[in-house]
Amino acid sequence: MKPNYRFGSKVAGAFLLISSIVVGGLFGLEKKIQVISESAEVRLNPDPASPLVGILPKGSYLTLNYSGKLKNLWYYVSYKSGTAKIAKSGYIRETDVECLFSSQKVIDISVTEAPENDGLGSIILLDLQGTGIKKEDFLKKEGLPGRQEHDPGKDIFGYRRKIMGYECAVEYVFSSGRLVQTRLEFLPVYLEKSRSIKLYQELKDWLAKAMGRPENDTVRWQNPAFKYDSLSWGHAVSQGHLEYNALWRTPKSEVNLILSGGNNEIFLKLDCTDMIFKNLAEREN
Repeated sequence: MKPNYRFGSKVAGAFLLISSIVVGGLFGLEKKIQVISESAEVRLNPDPASPLVGILPKGSYLTLNYSGKLKNLWYYVSYKSGTAKIAKSGYIRETDVECLFSSQKVIDISVTEAPENDGLGSIILLDLQGTGIKKEDFLKKEGLPGRQEHDPGKDIFGYRRKIMGYECAVEYVFSSGRLVQTRLEFLPVYLEKSRSIKLYQELKDWLAKAMGRPENDTVRWQNPAFKYDSLSWGHAVSQGHLEYNALWRTPKSEVNLILSGGNNEIFLKLDCTDMIFKNLAEREN
């Protein structure tokens, strides 16, 4: 019987899911870039007319939050500003920086609009009870990626998608020719504060129907200033005051859904990882 890699029907043993583009890269590894222009502007959105977040001098180091390029010209980055080391994030032109992770080759294959998808069921996932789809079968289904990276021991294919009406970046990680991780992030420039918690809950409910109740299901208040004003909870997330997290584990895989924020931005991410691959990567690091 041919395995089903989509969330269209309930296959025996449930399914493995999508993943988030973990900020800083795979399993928390940060990818650094450096300013090579005499000065570089960081903008709130990937647009030269967008509000200015800051101006960085030549030689400044930044953390790459998403390894793809927005509108094929901008990197989404974060950095610490001033003597107080205030965390800031925004978009910087690719021509103003160079990447410092030379082991990785990045290929931008195409620039296309994100196709409409009706939900998570449109994203290829891992089967919890078996191995991931073969790379050649995956490419037949999904077509050429918009971005491709080669690291020692793995290939990463990047796509832009619309999930539940929102722009998303999706990365698929292959090792030994098979899918071992899917990472999904709702791009913060398109995510509404007022809608973010409801969207998180819809994603969590959808996952729970496929996998059962999460092993961990937490709501964490870092600052309770808005705790008793439910209409301000979306704003609380964007300020880093409130975070949601749901985690599922099976012997084969781990699924992690996170809603967090900071600096007036919302981050909604879903990470789905083969456990053997995850444990191996953690040992290597």
